[in-house]
Amino acid sequence: MRLILLAILVVLAGLIIWSLLKPSSPPAPRGGGKGDYEPMVRCQRCGVNLPQSQASRDTDGNWRCPAHRHEND
Repeated sequence: MRLILLAILVVLAGLIIWSLLKPSSPPAPRGGGKGDYEPMVRCQRCGVNLPQSQASRDTDGNWRCPAHRHEND
């Protein structure tokens, strides 16, 4: 019975020491905030997807990329 108790204590001590010596994991990435992403839109002319802040709307309400911003169909 003493041998079993001693073995359990050695295993527990080993686990405690191992958990203290292992390197800490990097912090988890933050997510879920409202400023973490931006809606994407598609250029009506060429079909490229780009962030809404980089696109502009034409007179018909269609999104255009910077390359096609001033083109008319």
